[in-house]
Amino acid sequence: MFLRTHQSVSMRVLVALALGLATSLGVSLLPRAQATQQVWILPGAAETAGLFGARFSSTLFLSNLGNTGTSVQIGFLPYSGKPTPVLASRSLAAGETQQISSVLPTLFGLSSDAGTLAVSSASPLALWMTTVNVANPAGTYGLAIEPLAAEMILAAGNSGNAVWASQTEAFRTNVAVVLLDPNSSVRVTVYDDQNQQRGSTTVSSPTPISWQVALPDLIGPVPLALGRIELAVTQGRAAGYAAVVDNVTNDGIAVMVESVRSDSTDFLLNGVARSPGLNNTFWSTDVRGFSIQAARHCR
Repeated sequence: MFLRTHQSVSMRVLVALALGLATSLGVSLLPRAQATQQVWILPGAAETAGLFGARFSSTLFLSNLGNTGTSVQIGFLPYSGKPTPVLASRSLAAGETQQISSVLPTLFGLSSDAGTLAVSSASPLALWMTTVNVANPAGTYGLAIEPLAAEMILAAGNSGNAVWASQTEAFRTNVAVVLLDPNSSVRVTVYDDQNQQRGSTTVSSPTPISWQVALPDLIGPVPLALGRIELAVTQGRAAGYAAVVDNVTNDGIAVMVESVRSDSTDFLLNGVARSPGLNNTFWSTDVRGFSIQAARHCR
């Protein structure tokens, strides 16, 4: 399971996202109160079967942090070639929290699909989404996903990296991209731990879309134990992530593509553990890093 803590996207980015997504999702940017409409982007929403008997389902959590009630619009960015469903709406009282289980079939009637949620409101919201394997009624494994942070949204001329990709007998990886603006284009490239290119493709669309592909479709059948995914945006804006899944338990981690600072930076990684847990579990932490200057991984 993967847990990531980030602040929501900055106001300037939110306004730009609202403008870019309004046409495709039908979001009203000027409600009656003329308040600023904010947009939060949540990639990785799913209601679909997976390999080795997995069944993935997403749950959306919404909290209204404002002092008055608000209307929330929820849109879905599907894969290319699929129709965009009608925008869904929910009302939240001041301070209210709602849980929307199986969010894709509940809001959009989608029983076998995956993509990106775009949530908009004139009030400040706290949002969270889980995508978990629900195949075993005894318990679930899965991902906890927050809205995209500013450093995860790449504009034209910028690039970012997801520094955890693995395709072995133990793990499998899916590479996902969301194009946020009309006529966006991004180059997706896979590198191994020696910075050797293993595969590449270009993703483009006249409208905002979600896109996902299994790692072998990019690199072929040769295993990749330690690699990274680079996104280089040539038009519009994009974001992405690598979903790395354990082939035994179907537990996964979501590794977001982020822009890498070129200056010296301190990082705080919370939740590091090497300890036994309940129900005969044992928790262990791996860390992977990438130096953009030397173009080398560290592990």
